[in-house]
Amino acid sequence: MKPAPFDYLPIAHTGEALDALAEAGEDARVLAGGQSLMPILNMRLAQPRLLLDISRCAQLDSLQVDNGMLTVGAATTQARLEARASLAVESPLLAQAISQVAHFQIRNRGTVCGSIAHADPAAELPLCLVALRGEVVLRSARATRRVAAEHFFLGPLNTGRQADELITEVRFPLRAQGTGQAFEEFSVRHGDYAIVALAAVVDAHGIRLAAGGVADRPSAVQWPALTGSALDDALNEFAWSLQARDDAQANAKVRRHLVRTLGRSVIERARQQAATAVASATPPAATPARSTTALTTQPRLDNGTRRRVALQVNGKPRQGDAGARTLLTDFLRHELGLTGTHVGCEHGVCGACTVRIDGAAQRACLTLAAQVHGRSLQTIECRDQDDALLARLRMAFKRHHALQCGYCTAGILMSCADYLTRVPHPDEAQVRAMLAGHLCRCTGYTPIVRAILEVAGEASGQHA
Repeated sequence: MKPAPFDYLPIAHTGEALDALAEAGEDARVLAGGQSLMPILNMRLAQPRLLLDISRCAQLDSLQVDNGMLTVGAATTQARLEARASLAVESPLLAQAISQVAHFQIRNRGTVCGSIAHADPAAELPLCLVALRGEVVLRSARATRRVAAEHFFLGPLNTGRQADELITEVRFPLRAQGTGQAFEEFSVRHGDYAIVALAAVVDAHGIRLAAGGVADRPSAVQWPALTGSALDDALNEFAWSLQARDDAQANAKVRRHLVRTLGRSVIERARQQAATAVASATPPAATPARSTTALTTQPRLDNGTRRRVALQVNGKPRQGDAGARTLLTDFLRHELGLTGTHVGCEHGVCGACTVRIDGAAQRACLTLAAQVHGRSLQTIECRDQDDALLARLRMAFKRHHALQCGYCTAGILMSCADYLTRVPHPDEAQVRAMLAGHLCRCTGYTPIVRAILEVAGEASGQHA
């Protein structure tokens, strides 16, 4: 699966994006992280003439507190929000929900605003925005406007954004004293789309409960401080009002049951938190933007033409030619001859193509080759002497017979090498949650888990 032809325009300044959107309108799409857009392009469900890449636009990579709101810029990744030290204080709801968004390899590249723009009814971040009564900031060459979350989402993958508008930031209200927030979701596996997700915001005056994965958009209801059977009745009424339908994941009856049971649970958890004082009345004003000083934005790359992409691969300078729609997987395999990066699903699910871009595990099938110009990549061809952790992982995989058929192994090792630098001593549950971002064709996850735990310092005999 490959994208249909398009022109590729890297954006250095917000004004460039606004001018391009004003000219191209419906024929343009905005690429920030691309973790939702690239699968759609690869499956040719969308065929824009122009792709605007804002991922290197420093103006749009912001994360700061402004007038009681946590504002997140359009180029800010979900991983950056997740890593914010003060997030649990500023927005406990976001802190609980962000780890449920897909897998960490997707969050490494996916953006907060991209998830809002995609407007999947089962997505966690749109649900949080509605629950918290947040807002979306939209800019065009004509004007700037703010839209309340409850008016922004119109239906599945459908929002109030106009064709010439760019979501420049989303704004989440900070937690106030005496307010409790809680999030819960039910899914088949960690990282899968939620069958039902619920977010509760509770204070002394009432309850706000929002549900995702049931209706055609995230929906919220406001109640007084209900308890006992009155709360049960309200939850039942809310469950029926969402007009749940049967699908391949669950039927309507199951979804209504989950709204009722998880709804009470999440409200009780929010009530418990409401009694906890806010840890800091003056959270940090800003988180510094990613450094973009070493990256240069190249000119527009028209369909049918190719240009040189220069980068560091496994510590050495490499370069090759790529077209506008050349995927990183194909560039690595066919242009650079690095065939250890395997091609699988080509919509970011199986993980076989995972490489490390600037140290972070990411899907090569959801990345354009043009996007890695000037960056540093690591693939499975990296030498043992250049990465001691990767060398230890390789040997542990061999000892525990975790290599198996080998098709998925390269991607799994790339993820492990990134993950263990962040979480040096994970437990088995954490390792399995990380591995949920990979599909093992041999279905032999147990030896893989043993190998990772051994490298992480666990006694392998405990997991035999």
